[in-house]
Amino acid sequence: MRVVHIISSYSPGGAETLARDLCIEMKKNGLEIELWALATGKDDAFERKFIKLLNENKVGTYCFLKRPNKDRVRTYLKIRQKIDSFKPDIIHVHGEELAFHVCLATLFRNNIIIQTIHNNRIQYPIIQTLFLKYKLDHFIAISKSVYKILNFRLKIPEKKISLIYNGVPISGNRLIDKNARDKKIYIINIGRLSEQKDQAKLIKSIYILKERFYGRKEFPFEVHIYGVGELKNHLIEKIKEYELEKYIFLKGVDYDVSEKLKKYDLFILSSKWEGFPLSILEAMAKKVVVISTNVGSVSEIIDDQINGILIKNNSAEEIAEKVHFLSNKLFLLNKLAENGYQKVKSKYDIRRCASEHIKLYTKLIK
Repeated sequence: MRVVHIISSYSPGGAETLARDLCIEMKKNGLEIELWALATGKDDAFERKFIKLLNENKVGTYCFLKRPNKDRVRTYLKIRQKIDSFKPDIIHVHGEELAFHVCLATLFRNNIIIQTIHNNRIQYPIIQTLFLKYKLDHFIAISKSVYKILNFRLKIPEKKISLIYNGVPISGNRLIDKNARDKKIYIINIGRLSEQKDQAKLIKSIYILKERFYGRKEFPFEVHIYGVGELKNHLIEKIKEYELEKYIFLKGVDYDVSEKLKKYDLFILSSKWEGFPLSILEAMAKKVVVISTNVGSVSEIIDDQINGILIKNNSAEEIAEKVHFLSNKLFLLNKLAENGYQKVKSKYDIRRCASEHIKLYTKLIK
């Protein structure tokens, strides 16, 4: 079976990471796989490492080099040429705008095209309902809530939708013994520095935590925020405003951040909206306790106070309260970490995710 996945760019987003990991796992299952990108990413070093990992696993790559709001006709012609050359049985796109481009490029052709919807917010509902709904052969929903949006709001028939949860690699590496380390509590956040991810709320919560619960006492927390984005300068100003320069650090993009996760105690997701955040699964797979705002499909992953903590009112104050509560409950921390790991291992392993995709591909080809 020949399958091509198409993403917006070789960048550190959740959809891109999932597509990469799926391609690598599908290659192990004997499929002929390529991963194409519509445009270049904004981080050349990250892009090179992203492509290198794919090529090392014998996954083909190609970038159409489309510029924003330009090169549409040229890009459509290139897509058609690449499809004619590779002759995929399945074209799998990750992204709404991307699906529109690919469908236009393949107009009046009989290619089997699948779109994965990675977010609870539909960017182009009119395009989805008036065009993609009919042109696409199948939709993949990454969560129950996304499934309902596709079925009830966009009126896509159930027979054209499959629910396949995201997956992450489950490593057999030994985790470090956090109890044998210094007494500092390390917190991590991973995501684009944007309104959606709302790291400003996280920064405010650390200020509240320090002022309300520690005052002049030693503050045992250190926060690392990984990502780039349009709000970087704003977040730097917020850190200065709250005088938290000694406690909160913007770390930029790190290609190996998923491996570094295991040194952290808490992962905090402060998002205003989400789909099915891969970063939560990656943290739980490394036995890092997750505290998350209750947005999107997060509640399908986290069972509150069983394998993580949900922030009910999505406020900085509640985040601060939960962090302080957990910092004094080592036994509960260990229990949440272990329960989270077991849930990801049993339900969100990338091998299971890839297997479900392959079953769907086989069904559609028949």
